[in-house]
Amino acid sequence: MGYPLSSVLIFLSALFITQAQATTPVSILVFINSIQPEHNKLVREIQHQLYFSQQLQRRLSVTIIDINTQGENLSGPAGYIKDRQGIWAEKYRPAETPSLFCLKGKKAVYIKMASAREIRSCL
Repeated sequence: MGYPLSSVLIFLSALFITQAQATTPVSILVFINSIQPEHNKLVREIQHQLYFSQQLQRRLSVTIIDINTQGENLSGPAGYIKDRQGIWAEKYRPAETPSLFCLKGKKAVYIKMASAREIRSCL
């Protein structure tokens, strides 16, 4: 005595969707001004957390957006964008820097950043 094929397919579809949602990383945008030494320190701490935590790397997709058009590019596990034309700042309009946006679907949650550990608040 087995289960009807349609019931098995529905169960497998639900299982697949649940697994896909669990492995889809949450997108995070961190706005900084790299002319500020404390913002560079914050970025190094975020990169450090991501570098040493494979779990964070799987669960979070972090992009650093630098509103300072001058200076050097940063590198590490998080993506890095110099917002030379102000496109990102215009789209998200961070009230101040550093700031963090958790992107969940079409919803963007704004958080004023005080420490690098706040990236975990998006989980």
